[in-house]
Amino acid sequence: MKLKQPYIIAFLASILLFAIFILLPAKWFVPPHLANQLPKYQVSNDSDMLKGQYLQEAMVKDPDYYPVYGSSELTKSDPFQPAILLKGHSKRLFYIGTGGSTDLIQLMTLGAQFDHLKNKKMTIIVSPQWFTHHGLTEVNYQGRSSQLQINSIFNNPNISQDIKKRLAHRLLHFKENQNNDYLKSYAKTDHPDGHFLNPLYTNHLEKMEALQSYLPLHHLSDLPKLYDNSKKQDLNWKALDKKAYQYGASQSRSNPYEIKDEYWHKLKHKKSIGRQHEFRLKSVEYDDLSLLIDTMNEAGADVQYILIPVNGKWYDHIDIPRDRRMAVNQKIVKTIEDHHGQVVDLSKNDYTPYYMSDAVHIGWRGWVDVSQHIQEHMAQ
Repeated sequence: MKLKQPYIIAFLASILLFAIFILLPAKWFVPPHLANQLPKYQVSNDSDMLKGQYLQEAMVKDPDYYPVYGSSELTKSDPFQPAILLKGHSKRLFYIGTGGSTDLIQLMTLGAQFDHLKNKKMTIIVSPQWFTHHGLTEVNYQGRSSQLQINSIFNNPNISQDIKKRLAHRLLHFKENQNNDYLKSYAKTDHPDGHFLNPLYTNHLEKMEALQSYLPLHHLSDLPKLYDNSKKQDLNWKALDKKAYQYGASQSRSNPYEIKDEYWHKLKHKKSIGRQHEFRLKSVEYDDLSLLIDTMNEAGADVQYILIPVNGKWYDHIDIPRDRRMAVNQKIVKTIEDHHGQVVDLSKNDYTPYYMSDAVHIGWRGWVDVSQHIQEHMAQ
């Protein structure tokens, strides 16, 4: 019997610890000085941070940070990135977004911070190539969406029924949600039964997210290193534009499309380069963009939407002509303006030399332009 006592004690202790873990509130597990860790996350776009709530909440509530929401362009190691050019000037830029972070993903990310967005200045970058027949893909939805963020939106009494109902309808398009009774109920009534997530499961996920805050960062590119090694620069926009022009020219000597040499060497060996699914006037992405803007307006956020171009020479080459692209760009601008959003339309720079660093990613001179618009928005 004596031999069994240590095992019984260990078993009872493990049950007690598990019970404590279940009963304690999730916020008790959040690192006590999380706000002090924000600088190392500024341009990391760590995958756990993108879908998390605690770190983003700390950033949004901090008046010293100016968030920039976008997609894969925010992961590029470009010396003219806004976070680098504006370093040491006014607020600190904080990047949130990676490949596949389209309007719906940004809606869920920002919607989870709804109560902290009033008067918060930020930029949201809109890419025209998102506007495809299908919009956000199943793969990107599964990889970029967060159940906790979605649950936070539906549980927030300050978010209107209209926003929630439209979101419920949209989420039912994705396979993993098609059997969700809560979403089905919300799509039909303003007073659905139950919860998007079981409260106990929600508590578990919140604790797991809090514990992940203690794990080391996983950088998506060399941008954090480039940022750390950069110093404050004079904001002479004409001089920076000239410098970016010269730098872009030196980096894209191997092709007539002004595409970065490194990217071009990969692109020219691809078997398929067609992108005919892009630039569509009929796309669910317009509805996602409308829902994002309406949510930001309802939250009282001060948002600047920047519509970026694509590489015009390259898109002409792959048979997506400018008139087709312009029609989509015009519809995007109209969608933003019709929903009372402030838009900066840079899409007309699709043939500006060294404005894009590859087929779809803004770079060099384009980033100088974006940086100037961000600085002006911060100063308003």
